[in-house]
Amino acid sequence: MDHFAEVGSIFRAGAGSNGHLGIFIIMKAPNDESSSDPAVHSAHLQREIAGLIDHLHKDIERAPEPQFQALLETSAEVLGGLRNAFEDYGKHAEAAWRSSAKRTI
Repeated sequence: MDHFAEVGSIFRAGAGSNGHLGIFIIMKAPNDESSSDPAVHSAHLQREIAGLIDHLHKDIERAPEPQFQALLETSAEVLGGLRNAFEDYGKHAEAAWRSSAKRTI
């Protein structure tokens, strides 16, 4: 729970057919900006990038011009590679992301 901000609002719904009141607790999103955990930021960025990729794919279907469709598709592919890089970082799948990897400048 460290990465969650305080609980949001509590709502009460009217009585249903069974006469019981419904209570809903709305949780706030993870507090990504204040966390120092790279995994939290990586997960947040992956979600943002995935949303942008989805947006690009929807725009491809709506775009009337083939050149613009190609630009949108290329952009989605590039962002897919970036999303994969963040994923690999989280899994420590690449040698560069492992803490034992030596860095050369």
